[in-house]
Amino acid sequence: MSSVECKKPEKFMIRFPALFIAFALSAGYLNAMEYLTGAWNGARQKTTDAGIDFFATYANDLMGNPVGGRAQGFTNAGALDTALTLDLEKLANIKGCTLFNSLNWCSGSSLSAKRIDNQFPVQQLYQGETWKLAELYLQESLFNNRLNIKAGRLCAGMDFIASPIYLKYVTGAINANPFPMIINAFFSMYPFSTWGACMNARIDPLQIKAGVFNTNPDIWKNKYHGFNFTFKSQHGVMWISEATYHSNQNSNNGLKGNYTIGGYYTTGKADTFSESHASGNHGYYVQFDQMLYRPNADQNLTSWGAVLFAPANRNPFPFFFAAGLVYQGTFSRPADALCLGIAYGLYSDDMRKAERKGRKTENIIGEREQSAETDIELNYWFQATQWLTLTPVVQYIINPKGYGTIQNALTAGIQIIIDL
Repeated sequence: MSSVECKKPEKFMIRFPALFIAFALSAGYLNAMEYLTGAWNGARQKTTDAGIDFFATYANDLMGNPVGGRAQGFTNAGALDTALTLDLEKLANIKGCTLFNSLNWCSGSSLSAKRIDNQFPVQQLYQGETWKLAELYLQESLFNNRLNIKAGRLCAGMDFIASPIYLKYVTGAINANPFPMIINAFFSMYPFSTWGACMNARIDPLQIKAGVFNTNPDIWKNKYHGFNFTFKSQHGVMWISEATYHSNQNSNNGLKGNYTIGGYYTTGKADTFSESHASGNHGYYVQFDQMLYRPNADQNLTSWGAVLFAPANRNPFPFFFAAGLVYQGTFSRPADALCLGIAYGLYSDDMRKAERKGRKTENIIGEREQSAETDIELNYWFQATQWLTLTPVVQYIINPKGYGTIQNALTAGIQIIIDL
């Protein structure tokens, strides 16, 4: 991610969400609306019926670390996302075809970069302080939506090693994909898109996905604003596929579950920690979510987990583990959720050996060898209105950056999501 930090005063950015929330909740008539800006006098539904669907959301992570890290402080990280979907079956009589485009504008600064100096960002919303083109692709749906094919400017993380449960968390270690994927494999996560194509086929209870994506690292540079359209990359392309088994999906009372196994391979040369080159790079992953308890249709307790493996001689994180519990429907509120999660990233032993020999890489700082970093998060997903979600969150960072030289950090804050 970009290391660019916010140069502007943050007082307004911090005060505005608090004042806005107070106003919104005091105005009772706003609570019944699906979107903050309302139905536009019926224009929203009319454009959707005509085949034009527009959506916008603003989110802000307000976080501080009163304990630990390299220094104490408070920052905010915000993101405005817009999405436009054109139903080309309605607009141009092209059966099953849609055109999708999304734009993103990020602001603020990173608490992890400015104060804590840990590996996994505590604010997943910080994606570089600029505007950018996110996704732009065509999608074709066939066989009653059982086969979907899309191509264009894609984010691999929207389709692979992803889960709706991950979006319940604020830490970038989990939301929206396990973070080591971007460090190990130039994996394109939203809002950083690249050229790609993918296929999604479903024959219940199985779902098969396969894709190919360009791995040009320049897509993360702010100066291109998402418009670096070159196909060139010294890292080649990424081939990725996964298979998921869905259990009890059609049961109203059953305990639903999803079990996924996947893998990827990048074709370009990979630098190893022994200062040699390897032919390509690869990795494997498994993930699952399983309901454990379901007293009624609106409440359930779900466990989840994800494990990633990659060769230790060329990947900073050969092993990563994340897991958690989500209780949906707390206090008889169907949209609320209490979430606990933990993420553990083990640094490569080969990288540590290189450190002992005095070799340095762009991922290595300090004098001690890196071991592992662990992030623990507890949050409450509070659906204040149909268009406003508030998520108070506490995180505890153990062994930041893995060196043992940075004090464990306690962070606290709130995430605000507004459907515009």
